Amino acid sequence: KKKPHAQKEPLHPSHQDDGLSSVKISFPEPLDRTSFIEAVKAMPPEIFRVKGVVDLGEADKPLLFQYVGGRFEFSEFNNPKMSERFLVLIGQDIKKGAELIERQWKEEVYREEKQDV
Repeated sequence: KKKPHAQKEPLHPSHQDDGLSSVKISFPEPLDRTSFIEAVKAMPPEIFRVKGVVDLGEADKPLLFQYVGGRFEFSEFNNPKMSERFLVLIGQDIKKGAELIERQWKEEVYREEKQDV
């Protein structure tokens, strides 16, 4: 006799069923600190976790940026082998608007540079 086929749970649980998704935004150029913080403070409530490495114009070293539930912090990032500068945003159903989120963020954080030109 064959045993009935049991449905196995995935080895790595996914939050896709919860509507959670992530968006990675690359920042090849240094960011203006004031504009960056304004963009962080204006973050929509659907985004509840952000982590990444950024260069801020006046900082001599890259910074690790972490954001959770409206609070954020910068700390020194000491991995010279990693040259990529990026943020990963995690939130509720943000994959749908990924391109819009990326465009809005880049417009906001590079705004000061554009005004100086």
